[in-house]
Amino acid sequence: MPQGYLSGLSYTGRQSVWEESLRTSSPRKSHFLAETENGEAIGFVVAGPESEGNLEYRGEIYAIYLLEVYQRQGVGHRLFLASCRSLRDAGMGSMLLWVFEANLGARRFYESLGGQNTNRSAVIKIAGSDLVEIAYGWTDIAPLVR
Repeated sequence: MPQGYLSGLSYTGRQSVWEESLRTSSPRKSHFLAETENGEAIGFVVAGPESEGNLEYRGEIYAIYLLEVYQRQGVGHRLFLASCRSLRDAGMGSMLLWVFEANLGARRFYESLGGQNTNRSAVIKIAGSDLVEIAYGWTDIAPLVR
C-alpha cells in the first residue's frame, strides 16, 4: 500500500466504514474480530457471498487482517477457519479471496491452507498507485472445517 494512503487513514473514518458494514450486513455475511485478553482488537475477517457473480466460487473472504506482531501464532488461521465455517453454514461450499500479488507472506499462508491461484487478476488504483491483486480459490472448503 502506498504510505500516503496509509498515513491518511483515520480511526474515525474507518469506524464509520465498519458501522455501515455491520448495519447493512446480511445473515450470509460474517464478521469476526480477534482481540487480546485485554480486549485490544488485533485482527478481523469479513466474508460472505462471492461479489462478482462467479459460479465456481460461491463465497468470498472480502478482508482479512492481523497485526504483524500477532502473525505466525495461529490467530490468522483461526480467523480464516471461522470465516470458512460461516460460509459453509450459509450454504457456500467454495470460496475465493483477493490478495496483493506482492504480498508473498499472505500468498504462502493461503497456499499452505490449500488455496489455488485461479490465474485471475485485477489492477486497483490506490492513492495514484496501480496495485495488482490475484485471486486464490478453494473449490471445496469442507476439508478446512472438519
